[in-house]
Amino acid sequence: MENGVRRKIRLTATIALCAVLGSAACVWNGNSPKRANAAPAIFAVAAAGDHTMALRDNQFLVWGGNGFGSLGLGESSPLLVYAPTSNELRGVVSISNSQSHSLALLGNGELWGFGSNYYMNLGSGSEVAYTPRRITGIADVQSAAAGIHSTLALKRDGSVWEWGNFPDRVAQERQTPKQVSGLPSGIKTIAKTWETSYAITGAGELYAWGNNNLGQVGSALAATWQYVPIRVNIGSGVKAVASGRYHTIALKEDGTVWQWGYAGCSPNPPNHNASPERLLNLPTIKAIASGDTHNLAIDAEGKVHAWGCYPHDNNSDWMQPTTVDSLSNVIAIAGGTRHSVAMTSDGNIWAWGNNLQGQIGDGSASSRRTPVRVADGPPDQPKGLRATAGPGSIHLTWTRGEEDVHRYELSCRTKSSGVCVKNYLLGTSTSFTMTSLSYLNQYEFVLVAIDWLGQRSAPSAPIIAKPRPSKKEPILR
Repeated sequence: MENGVRRKIRLTATIALCAVLGSAACVWNGNSPKRANAAPAIFAVAAAGDHTMALRDNQFLVWGGNGFGSLGLGESSPLLVYAPTSNELRGVVSISNSQSHSLALLGNGELWGFGSNYYMNLGSGSEVAYTPRRITGIADVQSAAAGIHSTLALKRDGSVWEWGNFPDRVAQERQTPKQVSGLPSGIKTIAKTWETSYAITGAGELYAWGNNNLGQVGSALAATWQYVPIRVNIGSGVKAVASGRYHTIALKEDGTVWQWGYAGCSPNPPNHNASPERLLNLPTIKAIASGDTHNLAIDAEGKVHAWGCYPHDNNSDWMQPTTVDSLSNVIAIAGGTRHSVAMTSDGNIWAWGNNLQGQIGDGSASSRRTPVRVADGPPDQPKGLRATAGPGSIHLTWTRGEEDVHRYELSCRTKSSGVCVKNYLLGTSTSFTMTSLSYLNQYEFVLVAIDWLGQRSAPSAPIIAKPRPSKKEPILR
């Protein structure tokens, strides 16, 4: 918000690159200028299924579907949360989520989780964690990634650990973190999809293992279920990887994006491509993310490109990358099942797509074809209020503000007496004509924007106007 109505976050010009930390979640962590005696601010977004999470200026925010406690707000919390709500866990530096469970990494290397533990994704303990609890059996964690059936963690020593539901383990083994064998030492980055895992070495070599029924591990020679990590035939220089339900994309140091697996929209995939292929119709890219069946990318200028099934709404397939024109200066992106999330350099969070569970976070359950700002504060003060005098009337116009504005309230009072003539509750129109006014009075108008949660903006700068005499009204001299 301007003029102190909302605290905005100003980032340094140097933007760290996005690190993919799990199924349908691309998380970017960047530090703002350090303040004396204050922890550096962390900025990140994560999305999966029908819920969304964000880190911003040391706040841990969650919203959307809260089934199985996937927002970590407590057993008595609402099933649907339509706007960002603070999770009480503190010291979080990294986040990741899957369809039904979520992960939060603390700065001291402790990994915490909440949500469903049906597949032992949260390790030992009860079947559901309604509030965050520490995952035991592992420490000194550098990053973590949530899959639908298991969890992946990278320790600070470069080793990779995994636990959850695996075909090759008995029940008791599944709840205990176990080091992944067959990987080179010094792993730098990890990622996970529903049932497939990925690790990137310091040299940018990519390894994959797990479900390969549609070529997710990037090799036609791999087994349907690849138990041992194998190197993906994509060369070196890989710096990020993101994966949906049946497909994978990778970002290389030169800004190119590669894709493999099944990236179509059919519920019964007819075919797939097990070998990575470069996407040729993208500019130089600096960060990537995947939803279940769609992909997102940030280019060098901070613009977002989307492609796949349902990247914008519930009914459109965009198989070729399409620029999301209404967004700019984007620093972080994430994709859920049918929704997408972006954070811009001013700290605002934007979302679009399916919103039946409140995962957009604008206070409504209405799906959005274009990005709307997440309702984490009152709307901006309305701008551009202008008045044009007519016979016994005044026509008012103003500039359309943010997409999360639900309606406008127009107040009118006589300038001489200060008595309010009327308050008008308007829709999202940007014009209104007041009639039956006396030319003997001056009128003062003020406009307020109201979002879906009922939050009110600061009032606009007042404007004063006087109508012209009407033909039926005698002119006094």
